[in-house]
Amino acid sequence: MTKAFSLITSILTILAISGVIALVSTLSSQLAKETSNGYRYEQSKLLAQSYIHFIPFAIKKHNFTQNGCLKTITSLINHTDIGGVNASGANQGEGYRVTVRLQYIGLPSSISCSVNSSSTSNDISVIADIDVRYKDPDSSSVSSEPYKRYTQRITIPFTFY
Repeated sequence: MTKAFSLITSILTILAISGVIALVSTLSSQLAKETSNGYRYEQSKLLAQSYIHFIPFAIKKHNFTQNGCLKTITSLINHTDIGGVNASGANQGEGYRVTVRLQYIGLPSSISCSVNSSSTSNDISVIADIDVRYKDPDSSSVSSEPYKRYTQRITIPFTFY
């Protein structure tokens, strides 16, 4: 009788320990997934912030008289492109796609754009819609939206020289 009791006790102990191991492994994988998602979201916020600082430089560098308005800035960041083999890395979950859409308020009349260009001063405002997209590595379903995004809209005062 004592041998049977010892056998049942050891079996229950093994089952309890295996249950605890399964619980710990499930929690650790969820924690790793949440940490990765938090990193990707914070990285997209930092990219949006860096593009806010990049926009005035891009506008100053752009030749409005020859090229017209600068309406969009599109970039792929951290994608692997080794000889054109994997040029769409941002679509495969390996990087970020940043799209900046620009709208101008108060452009000087010397610049021909299809926006309000009736101002004679050099002070304008630029409304920037910044969209940072990255592929969710957990989205295996075709029906669900595979991209996560961070969007930000900001108005930037700007002076033409």
